[in-house]
Amino acid sequence: MKYAVGVDIGGTNSRIALVDENMNIVERTQFRTDAHDPIPTIVRLSEALKDMAGDKELVGMGVSCPGPLDLINGKVLNTPNLHDSWQDFPIAGEIEKVTDIPTYLENDANLAALAEAVVGEGRDYNYVQFLTISTGLGSSGWYRSVMAQASGIAEYFGAPRFLSRGLAWEERALSFVVREPFPSRRTQAGIVYGRLSEQDTFRVVSQMPENGVVFSDGMESDAIEFNAGTEITVEVAPKRGVLAV
Repeated sequence: MKYAVGVDIGGTNSRIALVDENMNIVERTQFRTDAHDPIPTIVRLSEALKDMAGDKELVGMGVSCPGPLDLINGKVLNTPNLHDSWQDFPIAGEIEKVTDIPTYLENDANLAALAEAVVGEGRDYNYVQFLTISTGLGSSGWYRSVMAQASGIAEYFGAPRFLSRGLAWEERALSFVVREPFPSRRTQAGIVYGRLSEQDTFRVVSQMPENGVVFSDGMESDAIEFNAGTEITVEVAPKRGVLAV
């Protein structure tokens, strides 16, 4: 019997499935994705395949990955939850070099929808809609705009750009920036950026006599009064949000 390999590369985990001619999954495994460097992920994939396949005849491999992708050349482009060396990386070709198995790349949501329509719950229906809920929310557009500005200023003065060094989408951490930090003769602006792990807390005490507020970006109607003497504690929330695509 001949077998095919299905690989899903996510921002947090990568999964491998061995599939027989009848589209039955005969074995599967998973491991953590290195979201900054594709080479360790390819090495782990190759090692796992050797253990899973044994002397089985493997005729092809389909690789799913978050977009945007260059499907003609089998490349990851600027995928938001895969960073640094993953950008513009020819993942299909590099996997094929290491494994010697014909390898094809496709968008992860497209392949998930196709699999559900062909062999999953949608196989008896003419029309199938697919909803995937997976990777965490990451950072907001406002946060990214502030970091882009800071990165551009740093580069202008000779420092390397650092925008791609943000948090991974599934990372259990919090990163913050202070917008419009105005130093004056009586006040300082020493803390303008920070990062908190799950064990950390960040205390902020107001010295504003009046009109102090705390609110989510764009949600001023839901503000909390933050006048002199009021203290707030910032920490990583126990609840997690996810993207629905």
